[in-house]
Amino acid sequence: MTVKLLDTLELGMEIVNDVEYSDIVDIKLDNANYLLKTFVHEYELRYKTEIKAISSIGERTSWYGAIGGNGQDVGVASETIDFAHLLSGCEDFKIQINDNKTLTIVKHDHDGSNYMNLVLLTNKEVANYYQNEYDYFGLAEYAYELRKQPTTLFGTIIESIEQNTVNIV
Repeated sequence: MTVKLLDTLELGMEIVNDVEYSDIVDIKLDNANYLLKTFVHEYELRYKTEIKAISSIGERTSWYGAIGGNGQDVGVASETIDFAHLLSGCEDFKIQINDNKTLTIVKHDHDGSNYMNLVLLTNKEVANYYQNEYDYFGLAEYAYELRKQPTTLFGTIIESIEQNTVNIV
């Protein structure tokens, strides 16, 4: 079952008051960030590693075709474990947990949408990036070149969804 942690398009259709909408988006984003940080902590404990950055990598769709970037690889990255850093530059967005226990971020703009999966980057991977940073446009391209698969979620975040206790309203 796909679970939407936050979908600003749907929320915008439900709530017409701008102040209320903004408050609810902030609360839902805080909840999603809490889940993300909890997951990262559990990941670090399980794999005895340190997560230094997050990235979301995927593909763009556009009804304008190639001129709108349709089919292009896209990605963003942040050394802050915070969805807000991955969501800049879009008009609306969605954060969802998929049936296969991966997390997808969808960023919508006036030309189309970017569908991107969450990838965690270790301290060692980020250090390696900085040793070779002039070879890449940014940390997201480095993560893409590593051919990292979408991170599979486990632990508290999945248990909360299975027990229907995650705050997704």
